[in-house]
Amino acid sequence: MFIAVPGNRSSSTSLEEQQQDSSTSLGPSASLSSSSSSSGSLKAKQPLNERVVPHIDYYVHLHGLHYERHRAVTADGFVLYLHRIRAHETVAAGAGARPVVMQHGLFMDPGMYVVNEEESMAFSLANEGYDVWLGSNRGVVLEHDSLHPSQDAFWDWSVDDLAKYDVRCIVDYVLGQTGQSKVAWVGMSQGNAQAFMAFSTNKALAEKIALFVAIAPVARLGDLP
Repeated sequence: MFIAVPGNRSSSTSLEEQQQDSSTSLGPSASLSSSSSSSGSLKAKQPLNERVVPHIDYYVHLHGLHYERHRAVTADGFVLYLHRIRAHETVAAGAGARPVVMQHGLFMDPGMYVVNEEESMAFSLANEGYDVWLGSNRGVVLEHDSLHPSQDAFWDWSVDDLAKYDVRCIVDYVLGQTGQSKVAWVGMSQGNAQAFMAFSTNKALAEKIALFVAIAPVARLGDLP
């Protein structure tokens, strides 16, 4: 099943992994509170004392969820870090939760799914009992089995390689870790473009997808300058 969801890509925020320790804020600590409208009145939410930091685990733990960081390697040697988020009740229940991969868009990273407080999509799905995996593409973390970022060969790839290698690596790794036969894929922008390409050219891979949800989908590109 495929679902396309229109969206505004500029509303998403990305984080950068592999930086300062999560105990260090990138700026002044802030108590973030927000309000919502109900029957014409505003109701203040409980402040979270949330800081802006470049670490996914900080936000996951802040919202009382279980976090794991996994290292996967593509067939052509690029290292991808996947971030697994589950409710503690889901972890205690053992295997069986349905896995969901959430793939970021262009110039973004997996942190885009955890910075909207309790309304973050990753947290909502985890609290509903899903086994959430935030995927990443090559280049989010500059690691390779044999190449160094200073080498031209490290950067000699395109979206075709994201489809051919990264999508397959993520799907197969998640299924291997969970013991499930199928996974749902939720993509944002480029996270959909690479999935459209991967699933349309690799039938065996497509059969491992239980549901494909495309947010702000990109199916093809026009002429680029």
